[in-house]
Amino acid sequence: MRERDQRAMADFLPGPKGSLAETTDGPLWLLAPKTQLALSEDNYLALEGFIAYPKDGPRALEDILDKNRQDRESDIRFDGHYALVHAELKKACLTLYRDPTAAERIFYVQVGDLLLFATSIKPLLAHSQVKRALNPDVSFEVLFGDLALFGNQTLWQGILEVLPGYRLKISKGLLDHRWHWGDLLGGKRGDIEDLSRQLLERLRSSVTAAVGKDGRVAVQLSGGIDSAAISAVAVELLGAENVHAFTSEYDDPSFHSEMPFAEQVCRHLKIEKHHRVRISRKEYLDCMPEVLWRSENMTEWTKADAIFLSMRAREKGFDKTLTGGGIGSHMAYLEDVSQMLSWLPRPDWTLRYWKWARLHPSPLWSLLDRLHPGLTPPAGSNSGRLYYLLCTIFRHEGCIEGIPGFFSPSLAPTVERIMLSDRVRASIEEVRDFPLAAKLQRVSFAHLNAQVDIARPERVCRELGALRISPAFFPTCLPFTYFPPEPKQPLSRRLRRLRPGKLLLREAMRGRLPENILYRKKDWTQTYAPLSWKLWQTSKMAEMTATSLQAAVDPPLLDSLQPWLSQRRVQLAHYALWHRMFIERAPSKTPPSWSDLGVSL
Repeated sequence: MRERDQRAMADFLPGPKGSLAETTDGPLWLLAPKTQLALSEDNYLALEGFIAYPKDGPRALEDILDKNRQDRESDIRFDGHYALVHAELKKACLTLYRDPTAAERIFYVQVGDLLLFATSIKPLLAHSQVKRALNPDVSFEVLFGDLALFGNQTLWQGILEVLPGYRLKISKGLLDHRWHWGDLLGGKRGDIEDLSRQLLERLRSSVTAAVGKDGRVAVQLSGGIDSAAISAVAVELLGAENVHAFTSEYDDPSFHSEMPFAEQVCRHLKIEKHHRVRISRKEYLDCMPEVLWRSENMTEWTKADAIFLSMRAREKGFDKTLTGGGIGSHMAYLEDVSQMLSWLPRPDWTLRYWKWARLHPSPLWSLLDRLHPGLTPPAGSNSGRLYYLLCTIFRHEGCIEGIPGFFSPSLAPTVERIMLSDRVRASIEEVRDFPLAAKLQRVSFAHLNAQVDIARPERVCRELGALRISPAFFPTCLPFTYFPPEPKQPLSRRLRRLRPGKLLLREAMRGRLPENILYRKKDWTQTYAPLSWKLWQTSKMAEMTATSLQAAVDPPLLDSLQPWLSQRRVQLAHYALWHRMFIERAPSKTPPSWSDLGVSL
């Protein structure tokens, strides 16, 4: 690689001069923080993020390399939130790992004979031969539901990423991108009481590994059962005097605060160090450009409370915070839909009520849920991407024959073309031999379809404040907290409708938390900023959004998307800001201001 390109890429790595280690060894050029780089004979290992080292295993990167050198069959699988680069020079082999939690990203692109990779998009875009071209098919999926749902292409044409739980192995000029975590994605079989005890033990181990040698810990506490459970486990392990709870509030009269629930949990657990983090409109808006710039992700700012909590924890001397994220998903729903599909005589015609249900909420859908959860149309904040994923896989399975019955006539041709593209075909071919439910779960999991709220803020929290760690979403806990246990609850029981992990967690925490916290129904609007703070209301943002949409979507298709996009004005404003930062302009080396982006508040 030309030295000019090396220097251009290096300029985008964070940290002061002298904190980075640069290695050029044969064909390998590696630049990483000194504290996150290890060398053992002909092996290099570089880390981005956090590994929760187990008691009975490696305790540092050097230990991982030594174990791998002594036992070539050893596997690199750990709890935590990380991306890893492993270079074995004598074997001429490079492997890039991304853990299943997806908190850290790792991008790669081929430029001639070079393979460029980085945990940030900015160094790659700084290379003179990497273009800032928009990927139109991925843009369509992202506009529809925030995520690319098939394959490992990104919003940038030609730039790929290692998917969550996957590893990319480069050897002898061949690239092999595949799932790395075996049969991780599945629930446990057993008695509910026994499984709840197992879950509690897993949570204890995960929290212990997350805390490490620290004698105290910060917990992001909302007052819901998930964060309250992590707080309870932390108190049990460290003592209440060593647990600090941080709870956010948006400084607006219209905001419905969660503080009373968090205060109740603290009183019950005897946590005296409870910090109220009030977020003003000015703080919220002033921070937005930097957060989007650091995350490189248009969906990052939808839920901002975790970032402010991490910054306040850092001010209090903490380098990490624990969160309850990672308990619950739609994996049970995917199983129920698959089961229901096998019973329907004409799914191609029967499921067409989904098209109507997407845009017309009705009490009728809750009645269908009582008959069988799989009859319920994809609903909620992620309904667009879930609907799109189900329709695509059903189309390839032959369950539905044509797209017009599920999308508007003007939209159907584009949807059909993308559904039958090589990118989508290859993604589905990878799970060809899976049962339908497992097929839906793998594709959904590997593309963050359920865990986007877990994976979204970690990187920004790490860079601006303290590491945000989700022990309940570590691989050791994930089968209990993310997938439904077997055997399933009977259809007649309301427990069947609980999201996976909630039933086990409720049983595990019975007697450890107040009853109303165990049964509290979370109001998710409490984690979003007040509507009056949203930027899409300004004329300048409307103009920027229109420009970015026209660049991403052909005008006729854009017209057909309007009924759906009209419900996503907040997300579209974020997409417009992302488009201006990373497509219209070369990435800046420092966070842009609103004026840099051409927006006056």
